[in-house]
Amino acid sequence: MSTPAIRLEDVGKRYRLHSAPSSLALASAATRNALRRVLKGKRAPQPTADHYPGEFWALRGITLDIEEGDVVGVVGRNGAGKSTLLKILSRITPPTTGQIEIRGRVGSLLEVGTGFNPELSGRENVYLSAAILGMKGAEIKAEFDRIVEFSGVESFLDMPVKHYSSGMYMRLAFAVAAHLRHEILLIDEVLAVGDAAFQQKCIGRLNDEASSGRTVLFVSHNMAAVLSLCNKALLLQDGRNAKTGTPDDVIGLYLGQLTEPRPERTWVRPNDAPGNRLFRVKAARAVRLDGTPCGRFSNDQDWFVEIDYWSLVPGSKLGTTLAVYDRMGTCVFGSLSNLEPQWHGIPRPPGTYRSRVRIPGDFMKEGVYKIAILLWGEGYTDLFRLDEALEIEIFDSGDLRGDYFGGWEGVVHPRLEWRCERIAEDANLDLNSGKPIGDT
Repeated sequence: MSTPAIRLEDVGKRYRLHSAPSSLALASAATRNALRRVLKGKRAPQPTADHYPGEFWALRGITLDIEEGDVVGVVGRNGAGKSTLLKILSRITPPTTGQIEIRGRVGSLLEVGTGFNPELSGRENVYLSAAILGMKGAEIKAEFDRIVEFSGVESFLDMPVKHYSSGMYMRLAFAVAAHLRHEILLIDEVLAVGDAAFQQKCIGRLNDEASSGRTVLFVSHNMAAVLSLCNKALLLQDGRNAKTGTPDDVIGLYLGQLTEPRPERTWVRPNDAPGNRLFRVKAARAVRLDGTPCGRFSNDQDWFVEIDYWSLVPGSKLGTTLAVYDRMGTCVFGSLSNLEPQWHGIPRPPGTYRSRVRIPGDFMKEGVYKIAILLWGEGYTDLFRLDEALEIEIFDSGDLRGDYFGGWEGVVHPRLEWRCERIAEDANLDLNSGKPIGDT
């Protein structure tokens, strides 16, 4: 059996917490005087022993093998220990307990922009930052043109970076970090840089790194990126390894911990309800066929979304829209009521109305979904949108699986009709021509 690229055995990291000195003692004289005036001579509240329990374990009992070429996504809530794990592996901070074995040179993208000096030009900062990140002079020269081209700031390369926009600064900084040459790459949430197009470029670059056989640990809150880039995932919870497995399994467990279905929201009075001059939302709910609110549905059953609202202005022509988003923020589908037969395009008297839309079974894929609702007036004006109005979960009934138990492609899971027929009786084919052997 091959030796893992990274091996952790019972790794833990403890921080000692000490009672903080008085905030007044650390403040400047002007600050102390101002604070005393605000407090009218009273002392500022002092921390109690409960606020400083003595020690805090950021990581505890982490045992893990990462094989050469693995691309591992590390997920978890803020404070779960993700960044601490990468800092230990990059030798920024030592572990308190346990042993770590690393085979190969480690490169870290833990803080985009490390080493940038605002007074220096972009060109000078490329060399400075790359050197700080561990690249040698010859490597920097060999990669320089590719770094600049990737960043897209060629026209401003000889300008001091203090004059760059924040987007330009981050683009150049990421371009430097992304061209490191190491066997093991540690990446800590660096995809929130630049505009959407550049973020896609970053993901593409990281995908190239991941497919090159390099070992990668990737900390991110971008679940779509973890699913796209990683072949394994690690869930940290309160500093412990809660689960190691496939990205689908780990992310499913993680996202399931974050939210509970919210199938119904109501408002009692129009004055307190969301909306605008034409209408106010009275209620939104996901319901079963019998009208009972429900947050979890089998993927083979029909269900409905109901939107109750007050129409406020006589003669209004109103409509509703539904938009359903998956846990990655992708809009799975949308629907609007412009083909509704009874009230669409018809002036309405003031009153309470209910719009109801059926979501068919054998259509949605298993997962957690957020539902946005929109209301609009004549000509689709006076638009009002209520994001994340509802949250529901679809689970797999297994009805469409047959003898297949793997994952499903795509964002929906429809029941489609398949047919197969035999169109030739020839058993032996010429693999080059596709014709039966012996045919002329």
